[in-house]
Amino acid sequence: MPRYRTGDRELGPMAAFTLGGSAAYYFGHAPLDRAWHLSLDLEGLQDLYFDDLYMTSRVGGLSALNFGGTF
Repeated sequence: MPRYRTGDRELGPMAAFTLGGSAAYYFGHAPLDRAWHLSLDLEGLQDLYFDDLYMTSRVGGLSALNFGGTF
Protein backbone atom coordinates (compact mmCIF):
# COMPACT_ATOMS: atom_id res chain seq x y z
CA MET A 1 0.00 0.00 0.00
CA PRO A 2 1.37 3.41 -0.89
CA ARG A 3 1.52 5.99 1.89
CA TYR A 4 -0.20 8.69 -0.19
CA ARG A 5 -2.76 8.07 -2.92
CA THR A 6 -4.81 10.19 -5.26
CA GLY A 7 -7.83 9.53 -7.43
CA ASP A 8 -6.51 11.82 -10.18
CA ARG A 9 -5.78 9.54 -13.12
CA GLU A 10 -3.63 12.12 -14.92
CA LEU A 11 -0.91 12.03 -12.25
CA GLY A 12 0.14 8.50 -13.23
CA PRO A 13 1.44 6.90 -16.43
CA MET A 14 -0.94 6.65 -19.37
CA ALA A 15 -1.06 5.90 -23.09
CA ALA A 16 -3.38 7.48 -25.66
CA PHE A 17 -4.25 6.18 -29.14
CA THR A 18 -6.20 7.89 -31.93
CA LEU A 19 -7.30 6.46 -35.27
CA GLY A 20 -9.38 8.19 -37.92
CA GLY A 21 -10.23 8.50 -41.54
CA SER A 22 -12.36 10.39 -43.99
CA ALA A 23 -14.05 9.87 -47.33
CA ALA A 24 -15.41 12.43 -49.78
CA TYR A 25 -17.65 12.38 -52.84
CA TYR A 26 -17.31 15.25 -55.31
CA PHE A 27 -20.24 16.28 -57.51
CA GLY A 28 -19.35 17.29 -61.06
CA HIS A 29 -18.33 15.88 -64.42
CA ALA A 30 -14.83 17.09 -65.21
CA PRO A 31 -11.92 17.16 -62.72
CA LEU A 32 -12.05 20.97 -62.64
CA ASP A 33 -15.83 21.02 -62.07
CA ARG A 34 -15.70 19.68 -58.48
CA ALA A 35 -17.51 22.60 -56.90
CA TRP A 36 -19.66 20.64 -54.41
CA HIS A 37 -18.66 17.80 -52.10
CA LEU A 38 -20.05 15.56 -49.37
CA SER A 39 -17.57 14.17 -46.85
CA LEU A 40 -17.68 11.91 -43.80
CA ASP A 41 -15.03 12.02 -41.06
CA LEU A 42 -14.73 9.30 -38.38
CA GLU A 43 -12.28 9.21 -35.48
CA GLY A 44 -11.87 6.96 -32.46
CA LEU A 45 -9.69 7.27 -29.38
CA GLN A 46 -8.67 5.17 -26.42
CA ASP A 47 -6.84 6.22 -23.26
CA LEU A 48 -5.21 3.65 -20.96
CA TYR A 49 -4.38 4.52 -17.35
CA PHE A 50 -1.91 2.10 -15.78
CA ASP A 51 -1.89 3.11 -12.08
CA ASP A 52 -5.37 4.52 -11.58
CA LEU A 53 -7.57 3.25 -8.76
CA TYR A 54 -11.00 3.69 -10.32
CA MET A 55 -10.77 3.99 -14.11
CA THR A 56 -8.34 1.97 -16.22
CA SER A 57 -9.42 3.00 -19.73
CA ARG A 58 -11.58 5.43 -21.65
CA VAL A 59 -12.98 5.15 -25.20
CA GLY A 60 -14.43 7.95 -27.33
CA GLY A 61 -15.44 8.77 -30.85
CA LEU A 62 -16.13 11.66 -33.18
CA SER A 63 -18.02 11.80 -36.46
CA ALA A 64 -18.79 14.65 -38.84
CA LEU A 65 -20.83 14.80 -42.04
CA ASN A 66 -19.97 17.84 -44.18
CA PHE A 67 -21.57 19.28 -47.29
CA GLY A 68 -19.92 22.23 -48.94
CA GLY A 69 -18.64 23.86 -52.05
CA THR A 70 -17.58 27.03 -53.71
CA PHE A 71 -20.09 29.77 -54.30
